[in-house]
Amino acid sequence: MAAACGIDRCDKFVVKVPSCGTRSTRACSDPYKDIFFVADFAAKADFDNSDFDDNDDIVLSGDDVEDGIYYSTGKILVDNVGGSGSFAKLTLVAKGTVEYKGNNYIEPAVNGEGVIAFSDYAVTLCSNFGVMLPSDFNVLKGLIYAKEADVQWSGKENILDKGSVVAVRVQLNGDDHLIVADDSGPADPPDMDHFE
Repeated sequence: MAAACGIDRCDKFVVKVPSCGTRSTRACSDPYKDIFFVADFAAKADFDNSDFDDNDDIVLSGDDVEDGIYYSTGKILVDNVGGSGSFAKLTLVAKGTVEYKGNNYIEPAVNGEGVIAFSDYAVTLCSNFGVMLPSDFNVLKGLIYAKEADVQWSGKENILDKGSVVAVRVQLNGDDHLIVADDSGPADPPDMDHFE
């Protein structure tokens, strides 16, 4: 991994790896930090907190979730969305965290600029995550963007197809995860790579 405030790059797959600690005092240049802004997505969101019963958080569950850009001033929880051979077209943007539970099949919304998850959650402790994928058998296509937080990728047999991760750190746990960074590989090969 890279040194403090460094960037490791493998084709389109990008993981930003600064040292642990307070992240508001970084001294290095960061070309990936300000690619996207919450306000831009909030302005074009198809759904926001006011469309849901809970005024702080958004919970999306099941096959009847409508495609589009979802914006939350709190957190977003996604549980068993997409599947049965089809992908939900969702871009999830939260001031808080984005968490995937169950089995999800998600690709970016039509106007989502390739983003599937954008957490604007800023943390100062090393164990806080902006985007979490603690479940098994998920297939996600697109960019996971958590410019001021960590991303947790755990469970087993999760696939990020034609995607990238921009985060303070990425924690890979579990078994048999596959990350395909560009169009050169299949989304579901017979033998999946193992990350520890």
